[in-house]
Amino acid sequence: MTETLRIRAGRLLDVVAGEELRDRLVTVREDRIESVDAFDGGTVDLDLSNHTVLPGLIDCHAHLIGELESGHGYAEVVTRSAAQEAMSGVRNARDTITRPGSPAFGTWGRSGRSSTSRSETRSRPATCSDRA
Repeated sequence: MTETLRIRAGRLLDVVAGEELRDRLVTVREDRIESVDAFDGGTVDLDLSNHTVLPGLIDCHAHLIGELESGHGYAEVVTRSAAQEAMSGVRNARDTITRPGSPAFGTWGRSGRSSTSRSETRSRPATCSDRA
Protein backbone atom coordinates (compact mmCIF):
# COMPACT_ATOMS: atom_id res chain seq x y z
CA MET A 1 0.00 0.00 0.00
CA THR A 2 1.29 3.44 -0.92
CA GLU A 3 1.59 5.78 2.04
CA THR A 4 0.66 9.41 1.48
CA LEU A 5 1.72 12.16 3.85
CA ARG A 6 -0.11 15.51 3.88
CA ILE A 7 1.93 18.40 5.29
CA ARG A 8 0.54 21.87 5.89
CA ALA A 9 3.20 24.57 5.50
CA GLY A 10 2.58 28.10 6.77
CA ARG A 11 5.26 29.33 4.42
CA LEU A 12 7.08 27.34 1.77
CA LEU A 13 10.15 28.42 -0.13
CA ASP A 14 9.85 27.37 -3.77
CA VAL A 15 13.52 27.07 -4.67
CA VAL A 16 12.78 26.67 -8.39
CA ALA A 17 10.69 29.85 -8.75
CA GLY A 18 12.50 31.71 -5.96
CA GLU A 19 9.20 32.58 -4.25
CA GLU A 20 7.80 32.31 -0.75
CA LEU A 21 4.35 30.71 -0.88
CA ARG A 22 1.90 30.94 2.00
CA ASP A 23 -0.46 28.34 3.46
CA ARG A 24 0.48 25.37 1.24
CA LEU A 25 -0.27 21.67 1.27
CA VAL A 26 2.68 19.43 0.46
CA THR A 27 1.68 15.90 -0.53
CA VAL A 28 4.41 13.28 -0.21
CA ARG A 29 4.00 9.78 -1.64
CA GLU A 30 6.66 7.09 -1.34
CA ASP A 31 9.21 9.60 0.04
CA ARG A 32 8.74 11.96 -2.93
CA ILE A 33 6.96 15.26 -3.13
CA GLU A 34 4.00 14.57 -5.35
CA SER A 35 2.45 18.04 -5.29
CA VAL A 36 2.48 21.47 -3.68
CA ASP A 37 -0.92 23.17 -3.72
CA ALA A 38 -2.85 25.81 -1.83
CA PHE A 39 -4.02 24.35 1.51
CA ASP A 40 -7.47 22.84 0.98
CA GLY A 41 -8.67 22.95 4.61
CA GLY A 42 -8.60 19.15 4.92
CA THR A 43 -6.92 17.06 7.58
CA VAL A 44 -3.15 16.89 7.64
CA ASP A 45 -0.63 14.42 9.02
CA LEU A 46 1.88 17.11 9.93
CA ASP A 47 0.84 20.68 10.76
CA LEU A 48 3.68 23.11 10.09
CA SER A 49 1.37 26.09 9.68
CA ASN A 50 3.54 28.14 12.06
CA HIS A 51 6.74 27.21 10.29
CA THR A 52 8.64 27.76 7.05
CA VAL A 53 9.25 24.63 4.97
CA LEU A 54 12.34 24.49 2.76
CA PRO A 55 11.96 21.47 0.46
CA GLY A 56 14.83 20.98 -1.92
CA LEU A 57 17.41 22.56 0.34
CA ILE A 58 19.96 20.29 1.94
CA ASP A 59 22.29 21.37 4.72
CA CYS A 60 25.68 20.46 3.28
CA HIS A 61 27.63 22.52 5.79
CA ALA A 62 30.33 20.50 7.50
CA HIS A 63 33.59 21.07 9.31
CA LEU A 64 35.89 18.23 8.39
CA ILE A 65 39.12 19.54 9.88
CA GLY A 66 39.90 19.81 13.56
CA GLU A 67 39.25 17.61 16.53
CA LEU A 68 35.74 17.33 17.91
CA GLU A 69 35.19 18.90 21.32
CA SER A 70 38.83 19.04 22.33
CA GLY A 71 38.10 21.87 24.75
CA HIS A 72 40.79 24.11 23.27
CA GLY A 73 38.56 26.08 20.91
CA TYR A 74 40.33 27.74 17.99
CA ALA A 75 43.74 27.59 19.68
CA GLU A 76 44.19 24.00 18.55
CA VAL A 77 43.26 24.81 14.95
CA VAL A 78 45.95 27.48 14.62
CA THR A 79 48.64 25.39 16.32
CA ARG A 80 48.16 22.23 14.23
CA SER A 81 50.05 21.73 10.98
CA ALA A 82 48.35 21.45 7.60
CA ALA A 83 49.30 17.76 7.55
CA GLN A 84 47.63 17.18 10.93
CA GLU A 85 44.47 18.94 9.74
CA ALA A 86 44.48 16.92 6.51
CA MET A 87 44.73 13.67 8.46
CA SER A 88 41.88 14.61 10.82
CA GLY A 89 39.88 15.79 7.78
CA VAL A 90 40.24 12.38 6.13
CA ARG A 91 39.17 10.63 9.34
CA ASN A 92 36.22 12.98 9.85
CA ALA A 93 35.09 12.57 6.22
CA ARG A 94 35.29 8.78 6.56
CA ASP A 95 33.31 8.91 9.80
CA THR A 96 30.70 11.11 8.12
CA ILE A 97 30.14 8.92 5.07
CA THR A 98 30.13 5.66 7.00
CA ARG A 99 27.52 6.89 9.46
CA PRO A 100 24.45 4.66 9.05
CA GLY A 101 21.86 6.27 6.81
CA SER A 102 24.10 9.04 5.52
CA PRO A 103 21.91 10.35 2.65
CA ALA A 104 24.63 12.32 0.90
CA PHE A 105 26.96 9.40 0.26
CA GLY A 106 24.87 6.25 0.45
CA THR A 107 25.94 3.11 2.24
CA TRP A 108 29.66 2.43 2.18
CA GLY A 109 31.19 -0.96 2.77
CA ARG A 110 34.57 -1.87 4.20
CA SER A 111 36.10 -1.64 0.74
CA GLY A 112 35.54 2.14 0.69
CA ARG A 113 33.37 1.77 -2.40
CA SER A 114 29.76 2.81 -2.46
CA SER A 115 27.35 -0.08 -2.29
CA THR A 116 24.45 2.21 -3.13
CA SER A 117 22.65 1.13 -6.26
CA ARG A 118 20.82 3.52 -8.57
CA SER A 119 17.48 2.37 -7.15
CA GLU A 120 18.65 2.95 -3.56
CA THR A 121 19.80 6.45 -4.49
CA ARG A 122 16.30 7.25 -5.80
CA SER A 123 14.83 6.40 -2.38
CA ARG A 124 16.32 9.44 -0.66
CA PRO A 125 14.02 11.82 1.23
CA ALA A 126 11.71 14.00 -0.86
CA THR A 127 12.93 17.30 -2.25
CA CYS A 128 11.48 19.84 -4.67
CA SER A 129 14.31 19.13 -7.09
CA ASP A 130 12.94 15.60 -7.45
CA ARG A 131 9.77 17.03 -9.05
CA ALA A 132 11.55 18.16 -12.20
